[in-house]
Amino acid sequence: KMQVAEPLGANTLLHGRLPGATEAFTVSMQGVHLLANNDQPLHFRIQAGKAHLFDEASGLRRTV
Repeated sequence: KMQVAEPLGANTLLHGRLPGATEAFTVSMQGVHLLANNDQPLHFRIQAGKAHLFDEASGLRRTV
């Protein structure tokens, strides 16, 4: 579920949580995206080699 849209000019950071997950995630998408309805599903794909996962406690990037 997307919780916050953060427009940054050319990109928008979308912050949310997957159903049943405790960890938050952030997706950077090209263009301006607004969250009109939090119940509306948002579909996106992550390209192989483009995902960056970070340890919540240390802030360090995790290898996958």
